[in-house]
Amino acid sequence: KDLITSWSDVPIIIDLPFASDLLGLTVAQLKKKSRNGTFPAFKIGERSWRVKKDDLLNWIDKHKVQQIYKKGGKPHDRQMHAL
Repeated sequence: KDLITSWSDVPIIIDLPFASDLLGLTVAQLKKKSRNGTFPAFKIGERSWRVKKDDLLNWIDKHKVQQIYKKGGKPHDRQMHAL
């Protein structure tokens, strides 16, 4: 695969192996999340799963981890909650 260095180079529709590489999750994890409605992928035909680029970016924004600094300056990770 070609190295993509900009979001503008990412296709409008992404297959799950590509999304898996971007997110650091397995294809099986993304399929499971898609089936239970927690990841915005959709099936094409019997076996092919895809996700729209915009849906993926929205999902990332809703699930990213935010660095919170507690007293004493030590970072603490806390998952952001969707509104």
